[in-house]
Amino acid sequence: MMSPDLPEYRDEQLCAECGGKCCLVYGPPYNFTWHRLHDDRMRLYGGGYHPEYGVEPLKEKIHPHACEYLSPTGCIIPWEKRPPICKNFRCGVWRDMVYRKRSSMKP
Repeated sequence: MMSPDLPEYRDEQLCAECGGKCCLVYGPPYNFTWHRLHDDRMRLYGGGYHPEYGVEPLKEKIHPHACEYLSPTGCIIPWEKRPPICKNFRCGVWRDMVYRKRSSMKP
């Protein structure tokens, strides 16, 4: 489970490359249920309508497993208003990109 006290990380260049695979929360490997996302009182997981996001969920999802806020151009929730899991999560693709970036910088 994601800890809400992890430091957030933002590197739009790295995170944009995968197209938001981590936003496909209703399918594998995450398999969050509708109830887990929508009954999340601490707003750790996102999903569902929450006025504090500043935007309404999209009327049609771009993929059956996609978060209701994932558009073809990325997340529509402003960064500062996104739930903690959206700002803290580090997927395997992200870790691989960071490792490759660091390896290429070594002398």
